[in-house]
Amino acid sequence: MFWRTTLCAAALVAMGIASMAYADAGKWTSPMIERGNSLIGLSVRTPGGDELGRLGELVFAHGRLAYSVLVFDKIDEIKDKFLLVPWGGLRLVSGEPRHFTLDITRERLIGAPSFTWDKCPELHKPDVAKAIHEYYGVKFKPRLVEGTGKEFCTLRCVVGTRVNTVRGEGVGHIENLLIDLHKGHLAYGLVSLGGIADVSDKLCVVPWSAIEALPMRGLARVDTDLATLRANAFAWGSFPNLNDLAVASATYQRFNREPYWEVYGYMADRYAAWQVGSTYNRLFDSGKVITCEGVIKSVGTFLPGLGAAGGMRLVLKTDDNRFLTIHLGPCSYVYGAGFRFCHGDRIKLTGSTVTWDGYPIVMAIEVHFGDKVLRLRDAQGVPLWRLGEEAREG
Repeated sequence: MFWRTTLCAAALVAMGIASMAYADAGKWTSPMIERGNSLIGLSVRTPGGDELGRLGELVFAHGRLAYSVLVFDKIDEIKDKFLLVPWGGLRLVSGEPRHFTLDITRERLIGAPSFTWDKCPELHKPDVAKAIHEYYGVKFKPRLVEGTGKEFCTLRCVVGTRVNTVRGEGVGHIENLLIDLHKGHLAYGLVSLGGIADVSDKLCVVPWSAIEALPMRGLARVDTDLATLRANAFAWGSFPNLNDLAVASATYQRFNREPYWEVYGYMADRYAAWQVGSTYNRLFDSGKVITCEGVIKSVGTFLPGLGAAGGMRLVLKTDDNRFLTIHLGPCSYVYGAGFRFCHGDRIKLTGSTVTWDGYPIVMAIEVHFGDKVLRLRDAQGVPLWRLGEEAREG
């Protein structure tokens, strides 16, 4: 599990960060965009000012900050361990010096679920995640544990990774992650464009939803082309004001991504866009069905509607050297069917070619993967998933 290998690294001992109270989802509230590594090393205190320790790392999953890692050098009972605190459990105090507060007594802190560097928790397991959240009085959301555990990653294992386009073109590396502390989202990746000759001394802010991080391979992929990156390059001393609505909106628009502050909270039912007869599902055209085979070059997510639950998106390089964007179905349905797709997997699929949001895609009917078949829609495009109340709670 990637989480286990990254968090148990010796470098973790020297790290640290925390979390914010969430702003109202789905509305533009002035964000607090911070570079992730600028928060490393800030102290953690009680609300009364007593110092407890510092933060060990940022842990994120599904584009949101999930946990912060607390390390304690001065508390003998736990100085050789670390604690995981849900992102909503810490508060930033912006005075001098900046620090985080955790509303807990020293005694209760010593009794908190703790972990050793050689035995990290399996955070994708609902019972483990729920126990940690309940201990700190933070609401547990089931969607946090969707997947296999590979979705969990740490700040330091992403920063510095090389970046390619989905076509394999060299871009540069991830210089930093930009975090909206008010909403708890990974908002952007700050990409150094050292791999593009004419802008090799510049940076580019890329919406995090357009980036697929594969730190086990020392790689990240951006779902865009070199021309877009060049057009949005800027010098180190000319950083855009991402706390401004117009600037932030334009950045997401240029990369054809739904702004993260609009994704969560507007839709009363996160699964409405997935149901039979929705605007998205009506795009299916039974007269434009194709079958193709190839190798997966990228695995990511997409949103079929504003505020909808995420769907699984693949970029497939076909045997005849085409690149196709494939829409499967809700991530919860794909994972629930027991499928875990990765870069390099070979698949055969059947689906309908349509235009979605101005771009050509394939809405998959079924996917053959090894000796298994993932069935998503019938021949007329009617979804086979049935999203009940348990899924809706996520």
